[in-house]
Amino acid sequence: MEDKFYSIYGNLDGTREGNESLMNNKESNPSLGAPRVGVGSEPGTHSQHVRVLWDIENLAVPRQLGGTQTVKRVLGFLSGLGLSGEGIDCRVTAFLDPSGGAVSKGTVKELDQCAVEMVWVSGKREDADRKLGNRLLQDCSVR
Repeated sequence: MEDKFYSIYGNLDGTREGNESLMNNKESNPSLGAPRVGVGSEPGTHSQHVRVLWDIENLAVPRQLGGTQTVKRVLGFLSGLGLSGEGIDCRVTAFLDPSGGAVSKGTVKELDQCAVEMVWVSGKREDADRKLGNRLLQDCSVR
């Protein structure tokens, strides 16, 4: 099974070799050719909302990249799809247990410095899935 994280964000050496087809394929990227949604008329308003809900326990930050470079790649990928930038409310939320040992303190600090919203999950089985689902329902009901 292909690891979609690496296929989207490029190779760990920083190259994007082989990923151009994903970015430029209308079947895998339906936003290509779609009209851009304009910026709201009021200052500070957003016409488009993008959320990245990231279960770090199941999709860890690659040690070779660290938190900062991983977030930069996520935002760069979204920007390439027209899903990040001016007029777009883009928020990355990570669901993690910082005391569980799966995520280092340094990585937590890097994610915090990149303005990643962090939701603390307990060690209970499927707690991250439950909280992620609740956040998804909350975000969808506000729109």
